[in-house]
Amino acid sequence: MQDTNEHNELAFIDLRDPLAPSFWTYKQFDQAVKRVASGLQRRGLKRQDRVAIISQNRVEYMITHMGILRAGMVSVPVNYKLPKFSIDHVIADCSASLIFAGNLYLDLVPKDVGLINFDEDEGDTAFCKFVGDEDVVFVDDIPVGEKEAEIAKILYTSGSTGLPKGVEITCAGQSWGLSAYAKSENDDRPRRQLIVAPFYHKNGLYGAALQLTDRDCVVSLPKFDPVVYLKTIAKYRCDTLSGVPTMFSLVSGVSEKTIDKLDLCCVSTIQMGSAPLTPDLIKRTEKIFKNAVIENCYGSTEAGPALFGNHPDGLPTPPSSLGYPLESTEFRLTGGASPKEGRFYVRTPAMMKGYLNLDELTSKCLVNGWFDTRDIMRIDSDGFWFFVSRADDMIICGGENIYPSEVEKLLENHPSIVQAVVVSVPDEIKGQIPVAFIIKSDGADLNEERVKKFALENGPAYAHPRHVFFRDTVPLAGTNKVDLRHLKEEAEVIISALNDELTN
Repeated sequence: MQDTNEHNELAFIDLRDPLAPSFWTYKQFDQAVKRVASGLQRRGLKRQDRVAIISQNRVEYMITHMGILRAGMVSVPVNYKLPKFSIDHVIADCSASLIFAGNLYLDLVPKDVGLINFDEDEGDTAFCKFVGDEDVVFVDDIPVGEKEAEIAKILYTSGSTGLPKGVEITCAGQSWGLSAYAKSENDDRPRRQLIVAPFYHKNGLYGAALQLTDRDCVVSLPKFDPVVYLKTIAKYRCDTLSGVPTMFSLVSGVSEKTIDKLDLCCVSTIQMGSAPLTPDLIKRTEKIFKNAVIENCYGSTEAGPALFGNHPDGLPTPPSSLGYPLESTEFRLTGGASPKEGRFYVRTPAMMKGYLNLDELTSKCLVNGWFDTRDIMRIDSDGFWFFVSRADDMIICGGENIYPSEVEKLLENHPSIVQAVVVSVPDEIKGQIPVAFIIKSDGADLNEERVKKFALENGPAYAHPRHVFFRDTVPLAGTNKVDLRHLKEEAEVIISALNDELTN
């Protein structure tokens, strides 16, 4: 595709090959979406047939995803970082009729399912042949009410507690999720959002879909590297960024010499979500992106990609708050010390239909339309909501409840600690104990005893980390979030070895 000098006409800038960027206007993008929908029909697929996508972020991914939706079929983004047996489960579980994939992931495609190859130039499986050159008018005559109840996409969980579970999102739920954060009619400013979160995850897929719905421009990178990320922002003048806190923690670790060479004043909005956001990270991020407003975002695959917004009275959102509940959403907290703190239940127009082929689990997690998020929340006196911790992550140490995110925030107040990750390990006496993995600033004179002393002096004694491990980096899962399971396993191995030394 050819470049265009008219910024507001650009739909997508694909940086899969940074040396040969691909620029797509809305005319080109929309035409390709129509042709994918027509190609699916020509192949004999019917409404609500499942179509899977296994690929890194690229323009063909979003074209295919939106073409599937346009045809009234069901888009199934697949996490290519899952083990092969999990991917086989996903394809079988959703009964995929067709799979779109690139050359990198052909070995993940089951042999008994049809394939369209993004990277093939010739042959029956080539994407370029599939979309063709004809301008086909796609006819959609399904009644609105019937269409809204149909499934638009199935997003699979990461499978951290077993095989991935398919979350069925209806067309009505998808539409509400996009309309809740759509630009106002009076806002005609063209925007460019840099997206590196994988499209198989709700954050990346929703972010790209929202930009395209607003007729703004998506700038897409296939993977995250902090230096490449910063250089891309400067080169393509991206004004909106999104991602998980771990990404921006890594960005803040880039040398000042590198950052000072880049013009990052274009960034006006940074949206972080999917993990707790600490005051220290906010400060470090604001230092790099001096013109940016940082938004602490919260959503879930099951209940909607975004659930909070601005306060109705115009009150400024506190730095670490999620904001104020959106209209048309219902919330309740249970089991807390007060009515303003507890386990978080939500009911929204974007609620999933259920977990695919898992009726018993759906009935357990979704009761009378209320979804159990398994998150602990609190509300302040102005009605702003704050994330406290995952209920599943809560550490019970000698009868005391410890929330890892609260300990992480405490530790990151130390001037020499860049990032802290707290996990639990089993303990014969206490039941569970908290341990911390620490990334310290360059040249910092910090050891385990000083970290423990800081925690004891600034927080409850029962919450201080019993062991402290220093690392240059922390492992990331496929969604760029910290891989907590890996760290828990690592901590258990190290502590077991230490205990063996003491007893021998």
